[in-house]
Amino acid sequence: MSTDITSTQDLQQQQRQQAPRPSRMPVLFLSHGGPNLLSDEEYPLDRGVGKGLREIGTYIRNLKPRAILIASAHWQAEPEVIHVNQQQITPLIYDFYGFPDEYYSQTFNHVGSPELARQVVETLGRDGIMARAVNRGMDHGAWVVLKKAGLENAGFPIVEMSIFRSDDMQRHIDLGRALASLREQGVLIIGSGMAVHNLRDMWGISQVPDYVPAFDKHLDEIVLHTR
Repeated sequence: MSTDITSTQDLQQQQRQQAPRPSRMPVLFLSHGGPNLLSDEEYPLDRGVGKGLREIGTYIRNLKPRAILIASAHWQAEPEVIHVNQQQITPLIYDFYGFPDEYYSQTFNHVGSPELARQVVETLGRDGIMARAVNRGMDHGAWVVLKKAGLENAGFPIVEMSIFRSDDMQRHIDLGRALASLREQGVLIIGSGMAVHNLRDMWGISQVPDYVPAFDKHLDEIVLHTR
């Protein structure tokens, strides 16, 4: 019986590996947290957040995307201009403070794509959104969560882009719509941030502020019930 189960699992894995790329790539939102997300003691890979992210990483690999385009909330470029990293080899930015030394020597081996960066700039331009290809490191909002998901040396390019330095919701909705056509060209789009991220309210409090569960509930309603 164990042989039959193993054979079935192997067959299913082979089928996933051989499955054709879907005609339209999904869009994902990943909550990245701090660099301690990389700790297998705090976030073990066999349960909770660690397990969930590693399963997402496996799901992405099985999709065989042409590339990943990830927008990090830690990169707010200009109020009216989007920046896209165009480097083939991108250094990491350790944009966090007060963590153990081990987190400042972490690596995330990957390759970028100048071609995709140019394509993103051109795609946004056709929708009247100003964009610019730049040379910039990859911030922890992108590399920490992708590394925890097991996407180091993924075999396909990963390109980071900014969001606007603006709280204008409609501007960002328009940005998403302008990028949508890339999904049909094998590009998997990821947004990286947190549902609620207010460090000023977090330090020294004994209970969760009322707006946090209210906002989470509102997000659930939008994601689960909006078509």
